[in-house]
Amino acid sequence: MFKKVFLKTSYYFLPSVFKILSFFVTVPLISYYFNPQDLGIFYVLISFLLILGPLSNIGIEWAFQSKYYKLSKEKVKIFFFNAVLIDLILRIFWSVITFALFSNFGHYFLEQFNPDYNVYLTLILLSFIVNFLWISLSQVLILEKKAKDFAIIESLRVIVFIIILLILLVSLDIGFISLFLSPLITNIIIFFIEVMYVKNVIKIQMDKKILLSIFKFGLPVLPTSLVEMSQGFVDKFVIQKFLGFYQTGIYGHSQSYTNLFTQCTKAVMRVISPVLIKNISKKNFKNVNELNELNTFFYKLTLFFGLFFIFSSEYVISWFTFNKFTESASLVNIWYSVIFVSFFSNTALSILIVKKLTKFIMHTSVYLTLIMFVLLFYFAKYMSIEGIVYIIVFKRFFVAVIRFYKVKDFINRSYFFTFIAYFTLFSSVAYLNNEFMINVFVKIGLIIASGVDCLIDFNKKSKIMKFLQKNV
Repeated sequence: MFKKVFLKTSYYFLPSVFKILSFFVTVPLISYYFNPQDLGIFYVLISFLLILGPLSNIGIEWAFQSKYYKLSKEKVKIFFFNAVLIDLILRIFWSVITFALFSNFGHYFLEQFNPDYNVYLTLILLSFIVNFLWISLSQVLILEKKAKDFAIIESLRVIVFIIILLILLVSLDIGFISLFLSPLITNIIIFFIEVMYVKNVIKIQMDKKILLSIFKFGLPVLPTSLVEMSQGFVDKFVIQKFLGFYQTGIYGHSQSYTNLFTQCTKAVMRVISPVLIKNISKKNFKNVNELNELNTFFYKLTLFFGLFFIFSSEYVISWFTFNKFTESASLVNIWYSVIFVSFFSNTALSILIVKKLTKFIMHTSVYLTLIMFVLLFYFAKYMSIEGIVYIIVFKRFFVAVIRFYKVKDFINRSYFFTFIAYFTLFSSVAYLNNEFMINVFVKIGLIIASGVDCLIDFNKKSKIMKFLQKNV
């Protein structure tokens, strides 16, 4: 009965499994060879990509989601070519601008500027340009429900990266530059694999209407994407400016675990999102609310596994990183709460995209993120690094809540209150665990209570699976 759903989920989950496994290889490996000071430099330089991404794809992912089910197969192929063309041209343009600005003015922004940083940034930018096909190709594969093909490419990317990193860092022992060469060589290899898939989904034909439609849809959401993604650059810039590269390394390391957490979330949402968007487009909001029941169950599972993690994170991270990054444990506990926000915000964001409320998406994100930037610049030198993480997490929380209120007529209110309850409960436990010593019996009691809560809700599984079986 669940075979089709299981296979789809497994295919989408496969890249996440490889990324999770790669985490257990790359993090100890990099921690062994480098200290927080070294990785602080790496995290700051690599964060430039968070600004370049939105500038190059100008909301191409959202444009695909909005247009895909309304276009013929022939038009989708033409749309794909024009999207890829725009992406490539903009990647080259913005990479040149970034290098010119950094090479001339980088010493004003980075502490202890080194000319070698120009070489590292060049490798980062080349890797960024080579990867121009994936944004559009991944959207086509997801929306056409070609989960197997998506899994193959994403899994190969992870495997190739690990092999290249091991060769450069361990076998050739070329040191710090291996962190920048590995992604570049990986993307070059994966590019030729992507070409094999692209030839079946592309028609080389420039279409002014499609180009204009991409820009028309993408430009209003560009400020949103840019401001949201630039957060990952601004936070590291602020931390290295006021707290130094060492604390930046601790902070960046904590985000490695955040990426690990979100792999599972992404795998689930890649299965749900096409179904969600399709039902929203057809105004089947009853089905949308049935999907939200699945999210409610995921809140409970997230809390259950989260409690296990936060009670053991300090010991695990200390052992895992040769005692070099133990300080990041308290940050990791805070980051985990973002999983709740990701599940909750997916439905509201999908409704806003389908209804073309891009200006509202832009306003909610831009204004709150700018407020967050002001808080970071003003308070960073007065607060601990944990305070900076709290500011970022609660910014995401308030963006999700505001967007929900815009579409509240289409979603059951109980779904909102369930999210608030589980987010608040986990955040409170994480804070108390970071600041105080929670009694071991209290910890065991919380885990048991959370497990019972999951079991009570488990009876909804059959209903949810039947619904997904019809739609996935």
